[in-house]
Amino acid sequence: MIEINMNDQNKIFYYLDKIVLASISILLILICTFKPLGFDKDSYNYLFDLNNVETASITREYSFYLIATFINKFFDGDILYLFLVYALISIPIKIYVIDRVNINKYYGLFIYLILFFMIQELTQIRVGVSTAFFMLAYLNLLRDKIYLSIFNIVLSIFFHYQAIFAFFIILFHKLSIKKCLYILIISILISVLFKNNLFEYVFSVLENLGLNVLVQKISIYSMSSDYDKVAILGLFQLFIFLILILYLYLYFKLGLKGRNYIDEINIKLLIFCLSMYFLLSFNATIALRVFEYFSVILIFVIPSICRFFSPAFLIKIGFSIFLFYYFFNAVYDKFNFNLYGW
Repeated sequence: MIEINMNDQNKIFYYLDKIVLASISILLILICTFKPLGFDKDSYNYLFDLNNVETASITREYSFYLIATFINKFFDGDILYLFLVYALISIPIKIYVIDRVNINKYYGLFIYLILFFMIQELTQIRVGVSTAFFMLAYLNLLRDKIYLSIFNIVLSIFFHYQAIFAFFIILFHKLSIKKCLYILIISILISVLFKNNLFEYVFSVLENLGLNVLVQKISIYSMSSDYDKVAILGLFQLFIFLILILYLYLYFKLGLKGRNYIDEINIKLLIFCLSMYFLLSFNATIALRVFEYFSVILIFVIPSICRFFSPAFLIKIGFSIFLFYYFFNAVYDKFNFNLYGW
């Protein structure tokens, strides 16, 4: 009979855990790579941009131009390889960060899959890679590696321009929670009082800073069907607002007991996410895009909140019910499952 001591058992579970995570990564990459054209709303746009890469370089990031040019040269412009490259970058990074940060990594993985995987990795593939580097920036922020976090943000901008707002996270990181809350209150007041003039002001500031690429990007959003529509507090925004209130209550109610440095950063990022939403609410498209981008923080926030409850599975069930409700009402219908015969 072979005896297995605790150290051997720990090693076995460790390697099994890594094998499971690696297998999930491979499966998700394959799903992204071999999805049929038309399954999501962006796939035909990417096919057009891949076939017209010089034109696409005007509105797409330079990273897209480089990747698309490479695929056109070596893979005859096969869209499959475009999906593969983006999935190969984004998915392993995200699962790595989830593995390194989360107290309950598999619950965090569940949140990622149900809220973000289909929207980002299957649809907005550039956003998918950009948010992967943003998550790396978050990980290095937790490690107090500020310069490495800034470098990760630069990489995220290289894949999607809206990540430039992530630089403000460094500022929030240096402020107290109290001051961050003041910023949120001010952003709400600005949104209510000056929403009609915010667009022109943001435009002029970006032009004065020489950020003409962003000006061009915002101009494109301005021509969308949502232009002149002011962003309202929808179900998802209200959900995050309530999560912030709950998190603040738990954080200050417990004092020093049970809370840690991760909680402080999570709360600041939730405040940042909501502040950006209100400050950009002069245009619904811009506000929602930026808000959805930074809401990936929920992958880490929700598991962190759950640990304050005993038994934790009850609050997880509550969160999961809402997440399933949101998925089937706001995510599922955006995809053409008929292509799979469903």
